[in-house]
Amino acid sequence: MKTRGLPSSVEVVVPDSTPEKLQVITYELHESEQAELHFVSNVETEVHVHGYDIHFMVYPDQENILTFDLTITGEFEIEDHDSGVEFARLIVKP
Repeated sequence: MKTRGLPSSVEVVVPDSTPEKLQVITYELHESEQAELHFVSNVETEVHVHGYDIHFMVYPDQENILTFDLTITGEFEIEDHDSGVEFARLIVKP
């Protein structure tokens, strides 16, 4: 059970190449006011969360924790900004 106002943590792997399938991350806007994404990466790169227009640098062998307020609903690409490869999809339900 999620507690309102506390971020729900999700591990997201940043792939070295185009993934075979997208990781789907789902939040419900009324249950959580924040998302907390823990990016795991073997390379230094910039991650872009579309819709929320967040650019976030990730580094190998380091905690890469992105916490942000959930304010809009929809489906949003999460991509490696350098290569343009989408590797995850953020779904925020009303």
